[in-house]
Amino acid sequence: MKIYTQAPLPFMGQKRRWSSAFKTALVSYSDCHTFIDLFGGSGLLSHFTKTVRPDARVVYNDFDGYTRRLAEIPRTNELLKELRAMLSGCPDNKRIEEPYRSRVLQAVERREREGYVDYVTLSASVLFSGKYATSLAQLRKETLYNTVRTSDYCADGYLDGITVTHEDYRALFDRWKSEDGVCFLIDPPYLSTQTSTYTGYWRLRDYLDVLRLLRHQLLLLHIREKLHHRAL
Repeated sequence: MKIYTQAPLPFMGQKRRWSSAFKTALVSYSDCHTFIDLFGGSGLLSHFTKTVRPDARVVYNDFDGYTRRLAEIPRTNELLKELRAMLSGCPDNKRIEEPYRSRVLQAVERREREGYVDYVTLSASVLFSGKYATSLAQLRKETLYNTVRTSDYCADGYLDGITVTHEDYRALFDRWKSEDGVCFLIDPPYLSTQTSTYTGYWRLRDYLDVLRLLRHQLLLLHIREKLHHRAL
């Protein structure tokens, strides 16, 4: 199984920097046979979990539509290949001036009419570092830079053996909360940070909902421990 140290496609907030600590923590949960990634994000936590615990069932809740982006990697690579050829005469890491800017936008518009454009991934190749557009309209307002990726994207084997679902995290939690041997991975979107690439907007009340889930789970664990000690 190929081990990815970062998500195959750009994603705001992926947890590659603390992968080692996370893997170490997973080993301590030897009594868990199912891991539920409630806010799957880029799927990196699910991927890490499966590599460390290949015996376990891993459920990746694709909260942000990341698997659609993975499925469309061939289209994304085709667009980037076209842009590389189009911008071959432009200096790297510099502003894309006319007439090249208009040509880039025309190419993106054409690809959108043909079916799909992954604007988050595209942003990493034509916008200043850290900036993202999620639509053609947003892209038109931005200053474009020639930072086109020089190699193709690939996600081969990234989600092998992982169960993918797309649903409200509360429904997923309710389905598994009473099962034994289940560990929840709870990593919601950041609060008070840039959330333009997330689905919807993450508010304080959403965090309070998550805290209620955590409280329920901790209470359930406490009850189970008391029942276990009584049985002994």
